[in-house]
Amino acid sequence: MSVLKQESSLLLINFKNSISTLLLLVVGFLTPITPLIIVVIFSIVADTIMGLFRTKKLKGWKGVTSNKLSNIISKIFMYCGALILFFCIEKFVIGDIIGQFTTIPLLMTKLVAATLISIEIKSIDESYQLIYKKSLIDAFKKLVTRGKSLKSEIEE
Repeated sequence: MSVLKQESSLLLINFKNSISTLLLLVVGFLTPITPLIIVVIFSIVADTIMGLFRTKKLKGWKGVTSNKLSNIISKIFMYCGALILFFCIEKFVIGDIIGQFTTIPLLMTKLVAATLISIEIKSIDESYQLIYKKSLIDAFKKLVTRGKSLKSEIEE
């Protein structure tokens, strides 16, 4: 009986070591896109916070439902899954082809991340427009235009 316990504990230790090794390999493989994943998740959380603020302002707390809040989890998994998928495609399938035309590493993965982030920024802007009747994107464009005009005035 004690031999069986020893063997089962050895098997359990080997299993834990195998799982931890596998997790370390996955984390190591995804290290190049970790900052992209963090920024995408941050944009999703920012959009969710803005959506909660919009709902509270327009409908009160009665408009906030757990069903709508649970969508954040599926959105995070879908967006991160898309980033990982495009990273794998770029790494193993077309990375060399893209490398012939540009020296930017992970260009396709970065473009996918930028697209996902822009979707969230547009959603934040729509929520802001519903609350304040102003566009954040238009205000940012005016700020950039004003900055350019100030720069040209300073240079003259």
